[in-house]
Amino acid sequence: MSRIAKWVVALLVIGVAVYLALVGITGSKAREVASEQFQTYASQSPEVDLEIEWTETGFWSSEGLVTVQMDVEPLGNLVITHTMRLRHGALGAAVAGELEASLGGESINTRLLNGEPVILDGRVGLGGARLSYQVPAIEMADEASDIVFMAAPFALDVVLKEDEQHSQARVEWLRVTPTQQSHAKEGVYFEGLHFSAQTRLDPDDGELLLSTGESGVEYVAFNNADDQAQMSLRQLVNEIRAERIGDNLQFESDLSVEEIDYMGFMADLELDVMVENIPFAAFQQFQQNADQEGADFALLEATQQNDGKLIIKQLQTTIKDFGRVEANGEFWLREGFPRTDDAEFGDYLNGQMNVLDLPQMLMMPLSGVISGELPWLIELEDGELSINGEALDLPAH
Repeated sequence: MSRIAKWVVALLVIGVAVYLALVGITGSKAREVASEQFQTYASQSPEVDLEIEWTETGFWSSEGLVTVQMDVEPLGNLVITHTMRLRHGALGAAVAGELEASLGGESINTRLLNGEPVILDGRVGLGGARLSYQVPAIEMADEASDIVFMAAPFALDVVLKEDEQHSQARVEWLRVTPTQQSHAKEGVYFEGLHFSAQTRLDPDDGELLLSTGESGVEYVAFNNADDQAQMSLRQLVNEIRAERIGDNLQFESDLSVEEIDYMGFMADLELDVMVENIPFAAFQQFQQNADQEGADFALLEATQQNDGKLIIKQLQTTIKDFGRVEANGEFWLREGFPRTDDAEFGDYLNGQMNVLDLPQMLMMPLSGVISGELPWLIELEDGELSINGEALDLPAH
């Protein structure tokens, strides 16, 4: 054997040895990464109980079972079983599996998916996991509520990294119809539903730093029994953002609808709101105790004591052949609101609205009550309403 051939063989032997070593290391690391990423994902929802059991840990492959449980009142216990099969490679592992679920002891796959599982495929690497869940067509008929629910097959794509989580999905169509339709279009029809979400965690404490998302639908139609679209929407989009700033959480929502058609009345809509100064510790406590009585009031009280506000950054709509409405403002709760479900929060709400534009057809009947030109400053304080500094008497209720 020539000297060159010897070196080539030596290099091949070294290459094979390195490859086998990497496969062994990657298999162990892939299991570790998969476990860590699922646990990190679950940690953002304290109400979720998640367990991972590796039933096989071979050199070339691994198999595991993820079990997720949470209490869904009043429907019962939600149980999700998620099988995972890893095929180890030098720099990562291909992953496949199936997902099945039950609610209150009844199989969701049987009830909604004609008994078919949700199929998983993807890849787990040293930096995280990239997973795709293939959801089959959905169809459910509930004669008790006279509803048939149907949706097209879709894929849910998830990327899990050390301190980042991304997900997205698109459903081409979804229908909610009566079990006995008077015509083929009766019901509610959605086209082009989509959502995406991104979450970034603090690398030091693993808690939320920033979460953004977008959800929307390209077209929605509400058709009654007379074969007429009572209402339709086009290009509805809602962008949300939750950010931890110091010890507080700030939440923003920007909603837009390109076209609203209500029985021939055409309009559009822009509504941008923000809630600021939500104590992050109180929000975490609310997540942990969301199903307990009084948890929502505890969060409201903590936010009120922290000078929390609901800010309407922009409210804007143009109604065809009618005019334009434009306003902004802010509202907050004052001390002493009762911690009961039947509380009249309006009695404990203070705030102000700046009305910048109104259709003439609305301004005319109000001209006898409100003096002055636009803009109007509407203020609500301790149950007293004033417009441009002039008090108005509110009817007792």
